[in-house]
Amino acid sequence: MNTSTSSGATLDTGIAPFDFRSIPNFRDLGGLRSGARQVRPSLVYRAGIPCFASETDRARLVDLAIADVIDLRTTSELELYGTAEQLGIGVRVHHLPVIVTTWDMVEATTKDLEEDPVQFLSAQYARMFDEGAPAIVGALTVIAGGRPTLVHCTAGKDRTGVLIAVLLGALGVSDAEVADDYALSEAAMPHLRSLLSSASSQPIARMEQLPVAYGRSPREAMLRTLRELRRQWQSPERYLIDNGLSGATIAELRQLMLV
Repeated sequence: MNTSTSSGATLDTGIAPFDFRSIPNFRDLGGLRSGARQVRPSLVYRAGIPCFASETDRARLVDLAIADVIDLRTTSELELYGTAEQLGIGVRVHHLPVIVTTWDMVEATTKDLEEDPVQFLSAQYARMFDEGAPAIVGALTVIAGGRPTLVHCTAGKDRTGVLIAVLLGALGVSDAEVADDYALSEAAMPHLRSLLSSASSQPIARMEQLPVAYGRSPREAMLRTLRELRRQWQSPERYLIDNGLSGATIAELRQLMLV
């Protein structure tokens, strides 16, 4: 599968977005542009919850040689839904929760999302920069190890979106391309809801009943989030360094991930 870039060039990533039948919102970061270079394919993948993976999709994860799984969910989500370790494919799971508790699923939150999703989501994402800093730095440290890695939360949209935005920003990918990649997640939300609706677990079934507004991913929300990151820290690199990631590790990530 060829991924088009903003320059019109293409890079074969080997896997189409959303190509997994039992893992929602799965895609390869490969092909996104950083100046004259591109993100290396088949190295970092992003997705929603992988715990429902079928035997076929488990085999595909093995074929992709995924060795590390970065799980950004809360402890309570792990207890309810399990982790990628239960898939039995030999991955090493790193539990790095970006937030301690998930958003309250209340009418006021839904109303805010429906009336102004850009404002609501960008405000939630900006809070993740502080609360989730240890997880974000920890995740990039894992990725710098160079093993094919899957990053996921539940939907693969919000927590994963923030972490991937910081990573891509540090690699020099433009805000526009980061926002375009983030916005793809909205199209994957019906698949997630379908997977959840077929699950036998009552907590999962209740999650499936969330209003459609929870599945929004307007690109302007990510653009606003990145502007806020720069307002507070000047750049993604400065954010990472101020929160404990070394400049040497950032350089290693660029050497590893850009071709």
